[in-house]
Amino acid sequence: MTSTKLDEFVSNVAKSGLLTRAEVDRIRADLPAEWLGDDPRSLARVLVKDGRLTSYQARKILSGATKGFFLGGYRVL
Repeated sequence: MTSTKLDEFVSNVAKSGLLTRAEVDRIRADLPAEWLGDDPRSLARVLVKDGRLTSYQARKILSGATKGFFLGGYRVL
């Protein structure tokens, strides 16, 4: 099974600790499949619009970052 860009983005969101895989999967399931396609930017926009991620966090995760979102007990917005 080949990983898609969208699957990689979802995995990276979960690895970041900002949202669980289950949370992202629930949000993703509510969206029309043809609307998302394989474009992680579409899902990132939804997560930002819903207030689940900041635009900074979304940009970092889209670029492949999975660390650096927490400083001690604080979430980096």
